[in-house]
Amino acid sequence: MRRGYAVRVAGNPAPLRDTTQLPPGPVSVLAVLADKGTVLLTPEDQKFFRPPNAWTDADLERSKSDPAAAKVRLVVVNSPAVTDAGVAALAARTGVVYLDLRATRVTDRGLEAVANMKDLVRLSVADTSVGAAGLSRLSLLPKLMWVDARGSKVTRDGVKIFQRAKPGSVVLTDAKG
Repeated sequence: MRRGYAVRVAGNPAPLRDTTQLPPGPVSVLAVLADKGTVLLTPEDQKFFRPPNAWTDADLERSKSDPAAAKVRLVVVNSPAVTDAGVAALAARTGVVYLDLRATRVTDRGLEAVANMKDLVRLSVADTSVGAAGLSRLSLLPKLMWVDARGSKVTRDGVKIFQRAKPGSVVLTDAKG
């Protein structure tokens, strides 16, 4: 998990700050504690929470047919088994406000589909192959105001272009050029 985040899991008195602290097997996540407050998870969100590396493109495709998936607001995928195809399956959902694609194999092409997620407020593409072109596509999302692009191919110029289109937005990056 990124700095500033913790997960409150049912049965644990204290928030977990590292995914290695997750208990084995299915977990019931009660909330994600973010740097700007708590994001409460609905029962549907809890149903679709999985530990890191547990998602595949096929899982995301199958989840499209689950009626509970339509109500999910927070999606944490962060699995290298997820590619642009899996992200396209996710993008069919409406109402997702937080999407964590950290450490997936998503590229700028995959963000074409994410650009249709009109309710998206926060997005992580940290440790991916996403570059400035992908970030630029996201500037059309009306509510998106926070992007974690650390460890990605996003450049400083790409961040400037995004922030020019979305004044007041936050883009976390370690871009050098």
